[in-house]
Amino acid sequence: MHIFLIRHGESISNVGENYVKRIPDHLVSLTENGKEQARENGKWLADYCRENEIDLSQARIWRSPYLRTRQTCDEFNKYLGIADVREDITLTEQQFGLFDSVPEEDWGKLYPNEYAEYKRQL
Repeated sequence: MHIFLIRHGESISNVGENYVKRIPDHLVSLTENGKEQARENGKWLADYCRENEIDLSQARIWRSPYLRTRQTCDEFNKYLGIADVREDITLTEQQFGLFDSVPEEDWGKLYPNEYAEYKRQL
């Protein structure tokens, strides 16, 4: 059995764009560079498997339901052609609680008790 772990390509959060756009984490997309990274990984992995005679006919891809992981998978799988692609919510990244993807100016209005505690600890 062979297991290959591939992380998503560069996302808009990785380059700081999401701090302005405030897109919910699960809807954060890849940058054009991230899509190219995914394609390059797909090419590399396809070549590696071919050179090492690794049969992908029974291969399976597991991905999270996040947009950036779907986009990464779609790009690199163009070179692998793996038909069995599955999603699992447990593959998601760490969540940051109530304030995740909520504009900072809304924290106190939406969660006054939690925001008060947050400010107290600063």
